[in-house]
Amino acid sequence: TCMSPTGEMPTGPTDAPISSPTGTPVANPTSAPVPSPTDKPVKAPTKPLKCKSSCYEIEMPWKKICKKKNCNGCPKCIPSPTSPPLFHPTQPPVDGNDYCCTWNFHNCGEIPFCNENSKNCQSRCGGSWLSKSAPAMQCIAMFLECTADENACCEDLICSGAGSYKQCVDPAAVV
Repeated sequence: TCMSPTGEMPTGPTDAPISSPTGTPVANPTSAPVPSPTDKPVKAPTKPLKCKSSCYEIEMPWKKICKKKNCNGCPKCIPSPTSPPLFHPTQPPVDGNDYCCTWNFHNCGEIPFCNENSKNCQSRCGGSWLSKSAPAMQCIAMFLECTADENACCEDLICSGAGSYKQCVDPAAVV
């Protein structure tokens, strides 16, 4: 016995399957396929570029002259390909005693590895590779020692302290 898809037993007779097709199949297609094209595709016509001698006699900017159909082929109307830049960006010095790694733009860092070259300074140490002769590097930054040179503090700072230790500070902070 067979069960229905719902899981119930059938209660009555079912329709018998159709034993033969209702129509006879067609033996051959009614029309033959279309043959392939024999000619190659033709390019769409383009307007020829012209440059009449009268184009050089017109007194107006070339940008406007080039819009005229008899002047659109003049050399000044045909864009030239862009050439690459002629300069290369300059790279910071790789190493040298004239440069150092700084984090405050006022003095050199004290880590020898960072002061070896610009690559170490900028990539591994996160500093800036700066010339020791840069104006910012010629002064002593705030809160740094100025005992040896009391006139070396950066702009708007004074060297203040007592005895064997002095530092650069804001003049307003000195009591």
